[in-house]
Amino acid sequence: MSIGNRLKQVRQNKKLTVEEFSQIVNIPARTLGGYEREERKPPLEFLEILKNKFNVNINWLLTSEGEMFIKNESIHSLQELKEKYNLTDEELRLLNELLVSPEKRKGLLNLLK
Repeated sequence: MSIGNRLKQVRQNKKLTVEEFSQIVNIPARTLGGYEREERKPPLEFLEILKNKFNVNINWLLTSEGEMFIKNESIHSLQELKEKYNLTDEELRLLNELLVSPEKRKGLLNLLK
C-alpha cells in the first residue's frame, strides 16, 4: 500500500471528506487529493501536522509498519523521555519506531546479543 493510500485511509477512518480534512490540516483540497493519488509527495511538515492533529503514526504512514495511530499517552510519555534524557528529534523518532514495531525491537535485540 502506498503513502497516498494510507493517507486516504487515515482520512476515511476519521470519516472526513477531502474538503473537511484539508481544512483541518490547512492545505487546499486539490493538494490533498494530489497526495492521495500519488501525484505528489507530501512534505515532512505535512506529516508532522498529521501527527499533531490526528496522532498519526508517521512510521506507519511511511512504511505501513506499526499502528495507524499513536495513543495519546505514548505521545506524552515520549515527550517526557525526550526532556528527561535530552534526546534529539532523531533519537525520539527511532525510539518511537522501536515502540510501535515488534519486528524492529526483535531485530535490535538480536543485534545486541
